[in-house]
Amino acid sequence: MSEGPSYSADKRLPVDAFCSVVSKIRQAKPTQIRGAMLKAVMRPGAKCWLCGQPAVMAEPVIPERAGGAVVIQNMVPVCAACRRERGARDALEWAEEKRRRLSVAQLQYRDEALAFASQHPVLKKYTRSMEVCREHLSQTRWTHARVPVVFALGSADVFVACAVPASAYSVALLLSARQAGGEVLTDGVMRLPVDTWESWAREWIEHHAVFNRVRVPGDAPGDPEWSKVYGGIAATRAAKAA
Repeated sequence: MSEGPSYSADKRLPVDAFCSVVSKIRQAKPTQIRGAMLKAVMRPGAKCWLCGQPAVMAEPVIPERAGGAVVIQNMVPVCAACRRERGARDALEWAEEKRRRLSVAQLQYRDEALAFASQHPVLKKYTRSMEVCREHLSQTRWTHARVPVVFALGSADVFVACAVPASAYSVALLLSARQAGGEVLTDGVMRLPVDTWESWAREWIEHHAVFNRVRVPGDAPGDPEWSKVYGGIAATRAAKAA
């Protein structure tokens, strides 16, 4: 006879249900682009955007799970080796772990891709309007790697996990969660108390994390204001440049 789902200490959120959702997100493959967009990216003789070797496929600069958009501005040609090594990490995080620097041209392309990515509207000054947030984001936060985070919100505790496991940022996430009073449960999943987790999440948002809520049995209704994300800020940046 099945023992049923395992629960967190306060008997509200099922750990195994959250772990199952996180596993599916981690294993999800990026959207395969086709047609005119694919032809525009994979031109004859296309070279890998990261290493310069012959490219075999197109991939997002900013991964979809980190808020990257499926637009041509976020797509680049890559070789099989770089695709395998980078996985679903932001190109900036991949370069940091490889102890190398992206070129000026690569950073500029990433900035343009980031302009089309989803953003959190609420930053350190929580009273900022959406317009002020867009203005702020159009000038700052471009030097941090995008950190995709998954969370489930309960009445007394919150489950959190990095959508890209075994990376430098997933380790940093674990360490900072412990400092915020959290505990590591399994496979990089963390449990944080509700009364400390929002300030912890806002700090990570300020460093360019993207929080995506998932639903599990027993979760709490409603969403924190900061959990909302909006579309890219390319238009704001273009208007400033005009």
